[in-house]
Amino acid sequence: MESEKPRRGFVESIVYSALEPGVNSSLHVFVNVILVILVGLWIALLFIVGFSIHLIILAAITLGFLAVFNWVMTELRKNPQNGSSSSNTPQQEETDGSTHLKKQ
Repeated sequence: MESEKPRRGFVESIVYSALEPGVNSSLHVFVNVILVILVGLWIALLFIVGFSIHLIILAAITLGFLAVFNWVMTELRKNPQNGSSSSNTPQQEETDGSTHLKKQ
């Protein structure tokens, strides 16, 4: 009998994603929503307090982070790899306590 993972709610999957490797889709949506709300907050503050270069810079930084975050998530979905080593570098393998380079 196969053991199935229990279905989790949106908030529960965000909390459990801190304990699991990788980024699940719930966390991706959550970060996007939070960053869009933050950009909206910066724009609202611009209208409330008037022109401030600090708010414009903060909004630009937030938009930049949002764009980079989504770009990285897109690239990870295109080419999922286990670990952080690239395919061009030799990987190490351990045998009998000594480390050897694996030929590819």
